[in-house]
Amino acid sequence: MRSIISFGNTKLNTIFNFNLPAVTTCPGATQTCLDACYANKRRYKWDNIKSKYEFNLRLSRNAEKFTTALKSFLILNDELDDSRKIMRIHTSGDFYSNEYIKAWQEIVGYDDSWTFYGYTRSWRCDNLIDELNVLRNNDNVNIFASTDKDSGEPPKGWLEAAFLKAYSSEYKECHRDMHCDQCRHCLTGAGNVCFMKSI
Repeated sequence: MRSIISFGNTKLNTIFNFNLPAVTTCPGATQTCLDACYANKRRYKWDNIKSKYEFNLRLSRNAEKFTTALKSFLILNDELDDSRKIMRIHTSGDFYSNEYIKAWQEIVGYDDSWTFYGYTRSWRCDNLIDELNVLRNNDNVNIFASTDKDSGEPPKGWLEAAFLKAYSSEYKECHRDMHCDQCRHCLTGAGNVCFMKSI
C-alpha cells in the first residue's frame, strides 16, 4: 500500500507524522496563520509531497479505510520501543470535519502505547470544538490550541501553542535548533509553548 505516513523532517527528526494539504483543510486558520504558513511554501510545494498529501485527504474522507490504514501502520511498527512510538498529527493541514476527528479518536484509542500530538486552530470552529475535546482527553494525546494575534485566547483548559506572542503567562519558548524528539516538551504535554518564528 502507498505510504501515507511521513518520517521526520529537519525539526521533528525521528517522529512519524501524518499530513494533509495546507489551507484547504484549515477551517480555523487566521490571516496571520496563512501568511506565516511554512506548509504552504518550500518543499511542501514539491509535486511528490503535494500528491501524497492530496492522496491522504482523499483517504481520510473514507473513515473505514483511513482508520484501517493507520491501525495497520501502528501494528507494523509495534516492535518499536515506546519512546519511538510517537506521531505528530499534521505538520501540514488540520482537523477539517467532525467525521475526520472521530476517525482520529478511533485511531488513538487503538493502541495506547503510542503518543499522538499536534497543534490546531480548528478549536476556533464552534462545530468542531466538542469532538476535538473528546480527542484531546485521551491520555496518550496532547493537542494544543494554536494561537496568534488574530486568533483570540485559547479555550479554557487547553494547552497553548502560540506564534510570536502567547496569551498565557507561562510558556516554554521553542528552540528552533533543537529536534522535537530531543526536547519532548510538546509530545509529552509538559506545558504551553511559544514559537518565536515560523519553523
